[in-house]
Amino acid sequence: MVGKYNVMLILTLCMFSVSGRAEADSNKWEDMSGGIAGRILCIKGIEGTDVLYAGTETGFYSTKDGGGRWQGIDLPCGSVFDVRDIAVAGEDIFIATGKGVYTGPAGVSWKRLPGRQDIAGVVVPFEKRADSGVFAWSGEGFFRIRGRSWKRTGPELLTETIDDAACRNGSIFITAGGDLFCSSDGGELWKKISLLKEYGEEETDETDAMMEEEKEFSITGNIDPSGPAGVVIATTEGLFILSEEGRLLERVDTTGLPKAYVRYAAWTEKGLFAATDKRVFLYSGKAGYWQPFFERTLPGYISFLKGHRDGKGRRWLWVACGEYLYRRAIDFIPENSAVRVLARGSGRNGTEPSIRDVHRMAIEYAEVSPEKIKRWRRGAEWKAIMPKVSLSFSESRDDNIEIYKNSTKSYIVEGPREIDTDWGIGLTWDLSDLVWNDSQTNIDIRSKLMVQLRDNILEEVTRLYFERKRLLAGMLKTLENGKECDPEKQVRIEELTAYIDALTGGKFSETIKIK
Repeated sequence: MVGKYNVMLILTLCMFSVSGRAEADSNKWEDMSGGIAGRILCIKGIEGTDVLYAGTETGFYSTKDGGGRWQGIDLPCGSVFDVRDIAVAGEDIFIATGKGVYTGPAGVSWKRLPGRQDIAGVVVPFEKRADSGVFAWSGEGFFRIRGRSWKRTGPELLTETIDDAACRNGSIFITAGGDLFCSSDGGELWKKISLLKEYGEEETDETDAMMEEEKEFSITGNIDPSGPAGVVIATTEGLFILSEEGRLLERVDTTGLPKAYVRYAAWTEKGLFAATDKRVFLYSGKAGYWQPFFERTLPGYISFLKGHRDGKGRRWLWVACGEYLYRRAIDFIPENSAVRVLARGSGRNGTEPSIRDVHRMAIEYAEVSPEKIKRWRRGAEWKAIMPKVSLSFSESRDDNIEIYKNSTKSYIVEGPREIDTDWGIGLTWDLSDLVWNDSQTNIDIRSKLMVQLRDNILEEVTRLYFERKRLLAGMLKTLENGKECDPEKQVRIEELTAYIDALTGGKFSETIKIK
């Protein structure tokens, strides 16, 4: 039952909250955008250090204390420029701007790599080796940079503008026009990856319906190559995890996630995160659903999502939202956190059914739907129109016998038996029923009683639903503040769940139970 699961989950988090109380302040979102000007486009952190770099529409910034103090960095192109992407290879930093690609050892002295301008992004196959090569892309194509030479490369099938590119241990991934391409040999050979086909949802001989599904399928978000075991791709059909060779490892369940609107993904050792333009979600692998983790409250849309481990080994999640930059420690998020999130709006996208869905369950279980009365009234109307039907049948049998007699003898002559059958059908109408019949009166009485019963059921379900929701909201707030949960409230939640189950035939628990 759902109550049992809820209580177990909340008890688990209560135990966690006691041990993590000392770090409660670190488990909140912090505004780290002080000193940064312009809309933030990208963030790059050096793993295992407190050094991070940020690119905005108006400049380039760095911090050496984990975001506590940001310092603007001037480039040869001037003091105002847009930084669209950042890559690190050993001690060398590469940044993509509208005026070209710039590089410098640890950002001390900068130089421009001569060649093209209006660069959208830059990547390096191996982050610890600068000699592994540098790749950049723009609206004109994908290029390998070697000294002053820009050599066009990339997949032959590439016909659309590149949306994103990322590298992982020498493998390069490119998304363009909703398609995904991979090269596992540093950009020499490329292959196109069909995620649906890899997952077994396409056949060689496609039907029209399958071709239509493939047409609607596209990659909606960025590529995250920093996951513990693979690369994460965001698509209209959810998140896919691939190996470095481009082989599909897993398709992540999207329960509770508006998958068609996911723009960013970040896979850390503490969980898988996904972001739309306005919200960030955390995936609970054990429970098999997504829960809201961050919601935009200030102007601007989410433009970046990234995990980072600092010099003390602590893990942080960074979210850029317009001109604001936030971070939150994620070390203290329980593994496979199974905190249930209260349903917001439609139950289709939430983790729990909406009140409308629960109303529908209760009405269906009690058989008090208004449609039932409508069916009765339609039946009464047809009763006056349809005639009364009567059938009759009769059968008669006659034997023909003749007797002959004279003075000397007598005899009997038996003729053929005669069988007569009659049948008939009669149709009669009561024309007064066309104006009014007794069924209408009975329906009116039953309708009034049914409306009263339905109102009582819906009122009870609504009261139980929102009392349960208020208790859950209070307990989740208690956990976020690092305090202990009230056992009596946990039992009350289980009791309310049982009451709602009694009114919905158990469908409420079936909808929200943990799989």
